[in-house]
Formats: sequence, C-alpha cells, structure tokens
Amino acid sequence: MADVIVTAYQKKMMVSVGLILLPLVVYWNIQNFGFINYDDNLYVTENDSIQSGLSIRGLVGVLTDTR
Repeated sequence: MADVIVTAYQKKMMVSVGLILLPLVVYWNIQNFGFINYDDNLYVTENDSIQSGLSIRGLVGVLTDTR
C-alpha cells in the first residue's frame, strides 16, 4: 500500500475549503426562512444614532442605549 504524503500547502487548502464549506452546510436552510421584522425599524431605519452618520456621539449612543 502506498503512503500518502500531504504537503503543508495541501493541509492549508483542506482547512480553507473546510472553513468555507462548513458554514454553508450549517446555514444552507436559512435561505428558505422568511424575513423576521421584530425591531428593525427601532434599531436600524429609525435610529437617530445610525441615521446621523459616524460620530463619537453616535458611537457612544449605540453602545450605551438600553432600549
């Protein structure tokens, strides 16, 4: 029986392909899920901290707001 020699490059490629395929396999079913719209308006589209753009005040507001 012939010995199989796997080079460092081949190991890296196998790990890379595995890291790409594993999330695809795990999350494949979510393409059939409907969009969940619990609080998107409150936290994204109507959030003053996000709508005003990047600023220190906005960043502090986003990180410290408890609503």
